[in-house]
Amino acid sequence: MIEADAATGATRAVISEEPKTFFTYSSKKYRHDVGDGREVIWMSERDGWNHLYLYDRAAGAVKNPITSGEWVVRGVSRVDEERRQIWFSASGMYPGQDPYFVYYYRINSTAPGSRG
Repeated sequence: MIEADAATGATRAVISEEPKTFFTYSSKKYRHDVGDGREVIWMSERDGWNHLYLYDRAAGAVKNPITSGEWVVRGVSRVDEERRQIWFSASGMYPGQDPYFVYYYRINSTAPGSRG
């Protein structure tokens, strides 16, 4: 994600994906600017699994991973900015079950103890 200053033309990479292994975004694009744009919810395969991350836009850094584990986020259905909750679909969470079954979940967008 690149940010451009309209007055000066200056640009900077707010979010940069530079994995050491293969990754694809052909069907996994997701970005949601939270409120006034100071935070961004971003979908990424940065850990080898497709997950959601909360970014600090000014710092251009991950504030916290929202989801994690050896399973994948398939999509985001809803973001409740007031409650800081995300409804998303995922698969592969349950060992021994078909990893292509899709389930829906709700999660808080900030890590325990953080103040988002």
